[in-house]
Amino acid sequence: MIDTGASRCIFHSDIGRALGFAIEKSEIEETYGVSGKLTKMYLHTISIHVMGGIETVKAAFCHELPLAALLGRRGFLDRFKFTYDPSNHPPQFELTKIIRT
Repeated sequence: MIDTGASRCIFHSDIGRALGFAIEKSEIEETYGVSGKLTKMYLHTISIHVMGGIETVKAAFCHELPLAALLGRRGFLDRFKFTYDPSNHPPQFELTKIIRT
């Protein structure tokens, strides 16, 4: 799920474990989410495949994330322009790589 309010890309810890990460053996970041509760996140450098390319990002893994993943500002929205058009049926979105020179 794309989340413009998420500071970074966050994945449920189960995904990290399935990929072979020792989740808790990493840098810890604490944040307040939508629930208002202080939450621990464990940071790991990962590669994500987007639009036929590979992006290396420092992502967070969280035990309490209520869904599989959030694509947030650092690591995704700072690299891609996301456009949502609800006027079509079904609604459409477009993703464009941001090229910085």
